[in-house]
Amino acid sequence: MKKPVFYDDLVLDISNVERKITPAYRALSSKYYQKVKHLSLNEVLEISAYLLDSGVWVCKLIGFDFAYRKRKEYKVETFDVFEDWVKKYIKDWYDCDDFTTHALGYLIDMYPELSIRLKSWVNDPNFAVRRAAATSLLIPIKRRNHQIINPFEISDLLLNDEHYLVQKGFGWMLKVYASYEEDLVVDYLIDKHQEMTRLAFRYAIEKMPKDVKNRLMNLSNE
Repeated sequence: MKKPVFYDDLVLDISNVERKITPAYRALSSKYYQKVKHLSLNEVLEISAYLLDSGVWVCKLIGFDFAYRKRKEYKVETFDVFEDWVKKYIKDWYDCDDFTTHALGYLIDMYPELSIRLKSWVNDPNFAVRRAAATSLLIPIKRRNHQIINPFEISDLLLNDEHYLVQKGFGWMLKVYASYEEDLVVDYLIDKHQEMTRLAFRYAIEKMPKDVKNRLMNLSNE
């Protein structure tokens, strides 16, 4: 699939874009977005869905990027579209992280009350959806909405998840949370260290001060 038509006579030419060359796809996305930016949010999301449905890696990334570029127009109802995308199109960690740390994360930051709907994702058979429950909170945490969303509610639900990429995902969330609320995260890790995997625990403490990290590591070694 070299040139999928995605809006009227507009053609997305990906023939010269190599897989996983992020700057190249960002530049391509910016180029084509200029041709559709005048459209409504719903129209752009329809274009994004077409690109996502193609299954082509570059098209999926551009589809997510188009949605992110319309972020100032998001509404609460946009979550229904994004949740559908998570269930249909998020297949691995790179899909998950690209979408949740941009478009979806921004939406939840705008409407933090939506974070409660992430809880159901922790039971999804697709590990990438379960990971998304945690990584979708990274932007709200960084923008200080963690006082509303309570990231610990998600980490509690993922503590015993058997997939290592889910463990890394919620460990990453706790690491970012610790940058703003270190004492809360330290207390949480002390309380949960016997339940957490070493992988998630190590991710969570990675950026902490050396003395704090050593104290917590001693707990995990007991």
